[in-house]
Amino acid sequence: MRVFLFEYRDKTTDELVEVRTRADNKKKALKAFSLKAPTVDIGQIETLNGAPFVNTTGKVGLPSGQTASQKVQSMAEQASTAHSSHAGKPENFVLGVLGITCMAIGLYLLLISPGTDTAIGDVVNLQKLSIGQTLSIVGAIFIAVQWRPR
Repeated sequence: MRVFLFEYRDKTTDELVEVRTRADNKKKALKAFSLKAPTVDIGQIETLNGAPFVNTTGKVGLPSGQTASQKVQSMAEQASTAHSSHAGKPENFVLGVLGITCMAIGLYLLLISPGTDTAIGDVVNLQKLSIGQTLSIVGAIFIAVQWRPR
């Protein structure tokens, strides 16, 4: 691992700014520089380790004249267009209605009618409780799948 010292001129203050990176080679050092200073174009670098900077490896994957922040912005725009293409799909309300129905039946079995009256007193039916619990959970999952935020 070597230490690379990049110097570039700040556009607003017109001062030299130093950025140090550790890397195995120049290409990896340029990549680390673009991550540390995303608003700086590789073409703005004046010196590398005290010597004039000559860019022989290209823009480290960036199109010419595009800074790392512009690349991130273009990737965000691509993601938003891909996300908006999924928003136009028709919703399946059957899943939501089935979820509400399952949850209503499950809550009825859990809270309102968990057992039966006998001569001894109220007896809780464990089968009703387990079926009610299962239907409530399944209904909640169906509802969450149908009307989740997209």
